[in-house]
Amino acid sequence: PLVDAVGKQNLEIVRFLLANGADPNAAGLSLTTALQTAAQTGNIDIMKLLIESGAIIDQRNGYGRTALMLACAEGQLVSVEFLLSQGAEPSLATPYGDTALSVAQKSTNPSKDKIIDALLARKK
Repeated sequence: PLVDAVGKQNLEIVRFLLANGADPNAAGLSLTTALQTAAQTGNIDIMKLLIESGAIIDQRNGYGRTALMLACAEGQLVSVEFLLSQGAEPSLATPYGDTALSVAQKSTNPSKDKIIDALLARKK
């Protein structure tokens, strides 16, 4: 239910579920966590709430991708900047060798160059 509420970007239901014991790190049927789903949609308010509730920022989904990698893939610059500010680690790699930077480089999203710049600035 939590991942579904995040996917629908319903902050009040997310807040209610967390207050009533929902695990912020549980994965939904798509093997993706609530934080990863929020990162893909660019919903900073929900990402803040999830992190405050104990969501692990660099938790991997069933394919080894983190919230940061998924935000890069979706071209969500606001999510990328927020996750980096919260300590997301851009150098983590999937079992296939993909990192946030390589995912961003493969993207066709118009935000691609700004996302790459944000990732490179974080590495310095």
